[in-house]
Amino acid sequence: MNLELNSNSLISIIMPTYNQAEFLSYSINSVLSQTFTNWELLIVDNFSSDETTNILANYSDPRIKIFQIDNGGIIAKSRNVAIKAAEGSWIAFLDSDDYWFPNKLEIVSKYFHLNCDFVYHHMKVVTDNVISDEIIKSRKLHNPILKDLIINGNTIATSSVVVRKKRLTEVNCMNEAPELIGIEDYNTWLRISKITEAFKLAPIELGVYRKHEMNNSLLKGTDLPIEAFKEFLPALSNHEKKILNLNYLFTSARLKYLNKNYHNLRRELWYLVIRGKVLHKAKSLWMLMTLFKL
Repeated sequence: MNLELNSNSLISIIMPTYNQAEFLSYSINSVLSQTFTNWELLIVDNFSSDETTNILANYSDPRIKIFQIDNGGIIAKSRNVAIKAAEGSWIAFLDSDDYWFPNKLEIVSKYFHLNCDFVYHHMKVVTDNVISDEIIKSRKLHNPILKDLIINGNTIATSSVVVRKKRLTEVNCMNEAPELIGIEDYNTWLRISKITEAFKLAPIELGVYRKHEMNNSLLKGTDLPIEAFKEFLPALSNHEKKILNLNYLFTSARLKYLNKNYHNLRRELWYLVIRGKVLHKAKSLWMLMTLFKL
């Protein structure tokens, strides 16, 4: 694939923040360090009570625009304020506790002319400011993307996404319903996948997801995020719904195992050994055997 740099497209970067002063400079500086320079950064502060205001006052780059709103705990409201104010034809998301590598925007911009509406990539994981070997590895999605995202789950990190603004406005930005808090990004990817199949994976780590005490988004998979996709369930056959439930049961069991939450875990693993897919059976049996040794 021949990827040529597309430096003419303005990219609007959406950064909501609330009491993340400890990490905020990392995120902003990672944008300032981009080799692709045709961007604007829209920071939406939810009236932080820490040092956020003082940190933001240190930045004078005219490409940085700062908003303040009371989002009532609904981060989609903050993102939507910035999306609607954005002047770019592309929207990039960057949470204020994550950060990008300097070539992030340069690489994703090369996909813009490839009949593409949505670009995403892998993310490294950092704990205590040390980059670990752990990777949030996204997968290449297969058509129909809507079904793939529902049945096989969401592996798209929000801070990896760059999406055509036109597509976001066509789905009326992010849903601000309270029941979607924490999964509003997933719901948005699903709604976009109903109007375009032009999703592209850049198979490389271009940013860092930060693990810390106030961030538990990696544990979203413990429960079936039914609110994110219930409106799309009629598109699935009964067989596909069965696979969906088995996939999430396995994800939940694996996360419980990794976090040493063994309550009812043996029963769930036995069910997967009996009824799961071949890969589920093998991995569930291994986990079950190790539990008996504890």
